Amino acid sequence: ARQVLALCQSAVIKPPGQKDYWAWVTLGEACLLLGDDREALAAYEQAINFVEGKFAWIVSSLQQLRLLANQGLPVPQPLFDLLKPPTVVVFTGHMLDHPKRGSPRFPPELEHTVRKEIEMHLEALDARIGYSSAACGADLLFNEAMQEREAEVNIVLPFAMEDFIETSVAHAGRKWIARFRRAMQVAHSVKYVTEERFLGDELLFRFAGQIFHGYADLRARALDTVPHLLAVWDGDPTIRVGGTADIVNRWPDPDRLHVIRLPATDAAATLAEEGSAPPQYHRLIRTMLFADVVGYSALPENYLPVYIHDFLVRVSHELAQLPHRPLFVNTWGDALFAVMDEATGLIEYAFALHNAVARANAALPELPNPLEVRIALHAGPVYADVDPFTGKENFYGAHVNR
Repeated sequence: ARQVLALCQSAVIKPPGQKDYWAWVTLGEACLLLGDDREALAAYEQAINFVEGKFAWIVSSLQQLRLLANQGLPVPQPLFDLLKPPTVVVFTGHMLDHPKRGSPRFPPELEHTVRKEIEMHLEALDARIGYSSAACGADLLFNEAMQEREAEVNIVLPFAMEDFIETSVAHAGRKWIARFRRAMQVAHSVKYVTEERFLGDELLFRFAGQIFHGYADLRARALDTVPHLLAVWDGDPTIRVGGTADIVNRWPDPDRLHVIRLPATDAAATLAEEGSAPPQYHRLIRTMLFADVVGYSALPENYLPVYIHDFLVRVSHELAQLPHRPLFVNTWGDALFAVMDEATGLIEYAFALHNAVARANAALPELPNPLEVRIALHAGPVYADVDPFTGKENFYGAHVNR
């Protein structure tokens, strides 16, 4: 530890090494091993200045301190407090009122008050990473407040950008459209649930909420923490698909829910401002599997009966035993297409397919070469309709093509 301490000291007291995060935390660890807690804390405090958004570095250092503590080294609590993982925040909130709204919920004059409340909550949470959409009103106020904190902002849009502007931004005026476009430009990432058009499918708003919650949850796990939900909400429990109450209602942990309350409004004054007729055909959110058998096209003709009557029969029999069955299955030659209404069952189906193919290969040594299966999984909005030729339900749309 003394040798390491000397090496680190020579590295951090002169440029360019003085901005080296790893030199400072290694110096701090050496001080800790030598029993100098004060110098250790000072070194880690210097290191924090050079993180520059690389939050995984903090988690790595935190895990190292836990390892030392688990092996009996006294690690002072201020070190753990200093290296706490960054707070991940999921955000949802009401849009600015549409001019056709019956009674006010988020009128323009509340913008400053809501912005201050958002800033206070972000400061209290020490928010460093955010996930949200970008509608006028609460969403954009959150994004702008995070940008001012020099925090990471990740935006998820439910459908094509120009349609989103029309449905969720334009009614507030050109200034809000400009703020939206700036938020999109400066965001750390922008992702789409679908890049297709809205087409009146409100379910896309709910799916977007699920998607950015999922992104936040995965990111938080990687950083050894859990996400918080911050909501700007009027408290009306009426569930509108994909609305603020919908996302709040689906949040799993009330201890990680933080609500900024808007004044209560008449529940009867629901959002009727879009004024567009409901679409004749609705898309549904479905999970899809597409698989193809590698090596099928190279099979000699005389082996095709073995492939159909032995190989595929064995595989299909195993899949038929699963508790989760697809809503729809189609095969042609070497390909398999399956659809379910939820993800976990189809993931289990995919693993079962993979394992069934391996077992079928082992049971059929007469095949000239082992057959392998490539499997792709996806979820998204699709149409369900009866095929005019077969008379059976089928699924189609851009996400099936994908």
